[in-house]
Amino acid sequence: MDFLTALKGGTPLGDTFADRLIKTSGFVPNLASNSGGFLNTAKNALGNFGDWLFKENNTNKITNFDKLSNILGGAGALYGAYNQQKMAKKNFDLQKQAFDFNKYLSNEELRRRANIENKLQNVWAS
Repeated sequence: MDFLTALKGGTPLGDTFADRLIKTSGFVPNLASNSGGFLNTAKNALGNFGDWLFKENNTNKITNFDKLSNILGGAGALYGAYNQQKMAKKNFDLQKQAFDFNKYLSNEELRRRANIENKLQNVWAS
């Protein structure tokens, strides 16, 4: 089954629609044709990007790739600093919870000792 047969769908309505579409639009189904197809355009765009990426600046021999890598490195450093700050906050919260729990345990121990002391005084007083 070729492309036109698949496009027409085997119905009279499809035959008319497909014939008109191909006649009026100049549709070329070959994406890699030499007349500037999609794949050639993509290939040229990637080639131009590669040329731009590795083009050297004459004064200091720095390529755009070096500039791009510096930008990406800076973005990575910022992301790392953000994660480090987030983990420091979590660590602080954990330390605060541990402090609060230890303070609660200390207060309970003091309350228990005071209660025992009061009971002993009441026993000796009677």
